[in-house]
Amino acid sequence: MGLFNDNVYPKRLEWEYEYTGAQLLPHAEALLKRHSTKETEARNKTADLLRDASVSQNDSRFADLKREITTHGTLKEQLEVFVRQFTLEPDRKFSLGLGDVTFFELTTSFPKP
Repeated sequence: MGLFNDNVYPKRLEWEYEYTGAQLLPHAEALLKRHSTKETEARNKTADLLRDASVSQNDSRFADLKREITTHGTLKEQLEVFVRQFTLEPDRKFSLGLGDVTFFELTTSFPKP
């Protein structure tokens, strides 16, 4: 069963929001920093486990950390592209969907009602 809001207004998937590259850049840079840090932390934890001879090679933490490295590494690569594009075209207007707005955490910059 989906969330209540899933069926409230299905046309919201058609909503579009315009932001310039300059408006998007600080959000993309913050996310890039966060995911880079998380990827590095997961890699360091993996290295620590590998150095610990008492940890089995089949320890479930390895699979969890691999998943973290893959997730954050993939997002980091995507965000590197976004940062580059927004830097190259700060005045260009980018049309974003609802998912993009939440991905870039743009709701944090909305004015308070």
